[in-house]
Amino acid sequence: ESWSPSDWLRAVTGELGELASLLKMRNRERDGLPGNKFSPTDKQVADEIADVLTYLDLLAAALDVDLGLAVAQKFNEVSKRVGFPDRIEIA
Repeated sequence: ESWSPSDWLRAVTGELGELASLLKMRNRERDGLPGNKFSPTDKQVADEIADVLTYLDLLAAALDVDLGLAVAQKFNEVSKRVGFPDRIEIA
C-alpha cells in the first residue's frame, strides 16, 4: 500500500527490461553473435513474463482497475473494429 501507481509502473518497466534483455540474448544466439553471458532458458523467459503480469496486476489494483475485465473489453472492442470474429465472454 505504500507504493504509488508510478512506483508500480516503474516495477513493470523494470521487469519488461529484464524480459527484453533475455529476448535480446536469444536474438544474438539466433544471429550467431557473441557476447552472451548465458543462454536464456524457456523458464527464465516465462518467469519474466509472469513478473511483468504480476506487477501489471498490482498497478491495476492500485488504480482500481479490474484488469481481467479491462483486457476482455479492450480485446472485444479491437476485434469488432478490425473484423476479427472472436470475442472474450464477459460474465
